[in-house]
Amino acid sequence: MSIAKKNEKEILERAHTTFSNALNTPKIRQLLELNGYHKSQIEEGLLISSETESLYNQFSAVREELKRLEELTKVRRCQLINYYNIHRESLTSFYENDGLLTRKLRLNKEMSSSHDDLLKEIESMYTTLRKNNFIKDQVREINIDDDALEQIQRVIDDLKEKQKLLLHLKDKAQGLFLVISDKQQLLLRKIEEIKLVAQGSLADTISS
Repeated sequence: MSIAKKNEKEILERAHTTFSNALNTPKIRQLLELNGYHKSQIEEGLLISSETESLYNQFSAVREELKRLEELTKVRRCQLINYYNIHRESLTSFYENDGLLTRKLRLNKEMSSSHDDLLKEIESMYTTLRKNNFIKDQVREINIDDDALEQIQRVIDDLKEKQKLLLHLKDKAQGLFLVISDKQQLLLRKIEEIKLVAQGSLADTISS
C-alpha cells in the first residue's frame, strides 16, 4: 500500500495548473464558458485538488506514525521475549524434576515461531505465575517476585495496546489510500474533461 510521491506531485501540480489557469485567465475562462464549461466546474476541480492534497498529507502523517509505532512495538516485543527467555530457562531448571508444574507452565512445549502465538504463551505463563499462590511463593527463590511479575505485566499490557493501535492505524491508512486513489482518478478525469472542452491550442495553454 503506497502512493508514489512523484506521481502524487505530478497529478497535483497538473491539476492546480489546469484549474488555476482556467479560473484566473479571463480569455480561457470565457472560451470555456462559451463551450459549456462553467466557473463552478472549474472551482470544483480546484476544490478536489485541495482535498486530495490534504488527504495526501494525512496519509503521510499516518504512515510516519505507523513506522514509529512499529519500531516501538518491536523494541517492546524484544524486551518481553528477553524477560521470558530468562525466566523460562530458570523455571525449566527449577522444575526439572516436577513434571506436573513443568506441564502447567508449558515448559515442556516448543516456543512458537508466531509472534501472536508466542505472546499468548508468554501471557499464559505469567498469568499462572501471578495467580497461583503456591507457584508464586516457590519462584521467589529464583528472583521472580511480585515486582518482577508486575513489571512484566506492564510490558505485556503496553505491547498489546501498541498492537491494537497499530491495527487501527493500518485500517486508517488503508481507508485514506482508497479515498486518495478515487480522488486521483476523479482529478485525472476532470483534467481530461476540461481539455476536451477547450480543444487544441486552448488545451495546451491551460496545461502549460
